[in-house]
Amino acid sequence: MPIELQNVEADKCYVTSSGQVRRVLKVETNITYESRGKDAIRRGEKWNPKQSVRGEKFVAAVDREVTCDYDPNPQVRFLSSANV
Repeated sequence: MPIELQNVEADKCYVTSSGQVRRVLKVETNITYESRGKDAIRRGEKWNPKQSVRGEKFVAAVDREVTCDYDPNPQVRFLSSANV
């Protein structure tokens, strides 16, 4: 279900169709957010640097609100070479 621009809030997270999670930092004319890829939690990666886009562009790119620790593939595990 699409997100309405007026419902986007700071300190909330939203996911794109590709699994990227975007954490909103500031909502003004533009929306400032930081992001992480769909595998970032399992790899222990941090949030990517903040970006700022027009609100309409942000809502067009996200699918729905999620928790900020959202993992689109929780059952997938990365195997080390020792496990293969």
